[in-house]
Amino acid sequence: MFVAIHTNVPVQSEKVADFKKWFEESNQVISKNEGFISRRLLQSSDGILSIMAEWQNKAHFDKVHGGETHQKLRQQARSFMSKEPDGPKFYDVVVG
Repeated sequence: MFVAIHTNVPVQSEKVADFKKWFEESNQVISKNEGFISRRLLQSSDGILSIMAEWQNKAHFDKVHGGETHQKLRQQARSFMSKEPDGPKFYDVVVG
């Protein structure tokens, strides 16, 4: 399994509720892609948002993230943010 994690997603405080709704709707689009396992929006106790996405492998992840649909979703996501987010960190599941 391949995992991508965006930590500290800089969503504007007044747009958090709208971002959560958009995230839920965008999951329905992304979930139709081959190799998709899950995509979750996480919120720490101090309100920091992070995104975790799980894919069967990096090839499936790369195929989706290089496509036009994902580029449109990325533009939509950025409309909620106060600044450009840091890139994700990538992991291969080695146990579990």
